[in-house]
Amino acid sequence: MPIAPRRHPACGGRRQEREIKGIIFSLLEEVVVNEHGENAWDDTLERAALDGAYTAVGNYPDSEFLQLLPFLLTLNDIIHPEVRKLYPDADVPVFDFSHEGESTLVVGYRSARRLCFLAEGFIEGASSHFGQHVTIEQRLCMHDGNDRCDLVCTFQ
Repeated sequence: MPIAPRRHPACGGRRQEREIKGIIFSLLEEVVVNEHGENAWDDTLERAALDGAYTAVGNYPDSEFLQLLPFLLTLNDIIHPEVRKLYPDADVPVFDFSHEGESTLVVGYRSARRLCFLAEGFIEGASSHFGQHVTIEQRLCMHDGNDRCDLVCTFQ
């Protein structure tokens, strides 16, 4: 399901699609492969209906990156069961999402790898790329002994 480019009122509701650097795709691929195994990236691209021929030095439509991100929100329901079929001993992360008001999203994260700082960096990088300001507060963190991390993302 393709995501339409955002509309901007200053240009008559039409906006040229921006491009995103290929290194962002490369980093996302690295995270997906590290967290979910070698086949997970190809499965993700296929299910998101993208060809995935990304190089770190290329430029690509930001709509393709956005297509990948909404798809990745379905990791718990689609990717993880497939990973467990291939690798029964796999320790996959668990994500959950909830809204607190109109401008706050809480991203819950549980993983034996405890890479919550990486998730925080992706959120900050994506927000910056799309011209949004986000404040991230970690209410809970596995590095402090909690069983999960809660990244409270407030957009302004």
